[in-house]
Amino acid sequence: MKKLLLLSSAFFAFQFGTYAQQQVASTPTVVTDTLRYFENKELFKIGHALATYTNYGYLRVPTGAATNSYTYTTHYGSIFHNSDTNLIINGLEGWATKHNKSNNQRVAVHIYLYNVVNGLPVEPPVDSIAGFVDNTCAPVTNYCPPVLVAGNFTTGPTANPVLNPRRIKGDFAVMMRNFSTYSGDTVRFFRTSTLTHNNPFVSGPYAPYYQTGENMGVVKKAGQFILTANYTGREGFGIGTDYEFLVAPRVQFTLTVDQKIPQNATGDACMFDQLTFTNTSSPELNNRQFNLNAFYRENKPFLTEPVSFFYPDTVLRWNFDDDPRLDTVPYLWGRVQDLFLGVNQNTVSKWFDTSGVFLHGYQKGIYRKMTTCYSTRLVGMSSFSMSVIPCGPDGIRDNGALANVSVYPNPAVNGVVNVAGLTGKNTVTTYNMLGQPVSIVVTDKSNAVVDLEKYPSGTYMIRIVNSDNRSKVVKVIHNN
Repeated sequence: MKKLLLLSSAFFAFQFGTYAQQQVASTPTVVTDTLRYFENKELFKIGHALATYTNYGYLRVPTGAATNSYTYTTHYGSIFHNSDTNLIINGLEGWATKHNKSNNQRVAVHIYLYNVVNGLPVEPPVDSIAGFVDNTCAPVTNYCPPVLVAGNFTTGPTANPVLNPRRIKGDFAVMMRNFSTYSGDTVRFFRTSTLTHNNPFVSGPYAPYYQTGENMGVVKKAGQFILTANYTGREGFGIGTDYEFLVAPRVQFTLTVDQKIPQNATGDACMFDQLTFTNTSSPELNNRQFNLNAFYRENKPFLTEPVSFFYPDTVLRWNFDDDPRLDTVPYLWGRVQDLFLGVNQNTVSKWFDTSGVFLHGYQKGIYRKMTTCYSTRLVGMSSFSMSVIPCGPDGIRDNGALANVSVYPNPAVNGVVNVAGLTGKNTVTTYNMLGQPVSIVVTDKSNAVVDLEKYPSGTYMIRIVNSDNRSKVVKVIHNN
């Protein structure tokens, strides 16, 4: 008797360090965070102990930059890539300091939020905050340590989130400007030490730690926005530089961890059907500028020393707990447990080798706030359950798209099996009874040959996947 495919109500919860065990309706979680991506990038690049706020690189921005925007490079900032169509930005931050010879105790600095179109900011700004650098400089070294200029929008979500929210639907930029009108009020804006991959002056074992430009730095000169990669418009830049400035938005968004049920699991799931689970979680989960966990996974090579307070979680994974025989056969085919999703991947395929198996699985997503490397680990989860039933004489459902494909002879003759009737590009994979692939043939011809002569006698499964990701599985017998 066929079992009904059971797809449970997805359950989801965020909490500190663990996840809810009861099944509840999928619940979104509102996350408030400050995206200190470029600050973290500089901290992690050459080792956490070596990069500190006091030795960040900087650029000097003179007073004239505030008064004559068509002569000087006036604005300095960085771009944030964003796929959320309803992101709320509450405020802005940036690292700066006054020059040690500044004539005034307080120097005005403005920070602007811009929409980004075709890779560059566009006027007018969405909003801005006004602040000051008023730190005390060290009398002996004449050094002024960096301070954080920060503030919330006075007319944005913090003032009236219903009537006047600052919602961003795509990429955006955060940029700083020296706003003083007093002579001598030079400001230092802090930046990363990032260089482009083609920097001709950096070589040796530490070159990869510097040549990590992402073309996210941006400046404004003579009224035009310019990316900083190989920018030569002012002193301090030049071929090989790709400086990104230590700016950050204060954001608010709704985070969910969820998935799309496979299309071919809308009815009963058959043995050897390929089920493709698709991540439909919030875009921030996999965005390295939002999720510190995603940042760490992609930038792990930056670390030159062990970091005990942080470890490389996966951002997203599926767990398929579908076969009780795992205890006795650790690599039994058909079971995939704790399948970690790679960088920029959004799907995972699963197929099953047993009939009547009741599957319990879950998808887990891990988010860490960008605010600090000591941030809370938020874990979201959605779960599902389903059954796998036999279809057809061998427990296999014929795929209409591959109906003309034949596999012969069966049993194999001298270890050779032919796959005929292929159209387009196909991948033919042969698995042994442990679920291990023993042969992979990729072909755009109408026929493929599978040679099992050197493998032990037994039952094998030949799986054909076409360019549309449709599949067909055939059981074959091989006798030496």
